[in-house]
Amino acid sequence: MTLSRLFRQVSITMVVATGALTVAPVVSAYAGWDPGENQAVLTRYYSDATRTVVVGETLYGNCGNDYDNAGEYTQYLSRFLVDC
Repeated sequence: MTLSRLFRQVSITMVVATGALTVAPVVSAYAGWDPGENQAVLTRYYSDATRTVVVGETLYGNCGNDYDNAGEYTQYLSRFLVDC
């Protein structure tokens, strides 16, 4: 195997592995939160760890709209299952 072919193979493997790592947190963020009929999952994002100032919200489920979001995302969040 030539050096350039080996480099190309390693590069492709790294791109595929990086893509898988990028998708994994997004998929696992909603794992276990499956809204039922007339329910939705509300995620509130806060400005800091005190969770006193809401800076964004995400709503997805079965409340007439598939997905709705407003504001910004942060690492500080709370998730609720709400009835419509």
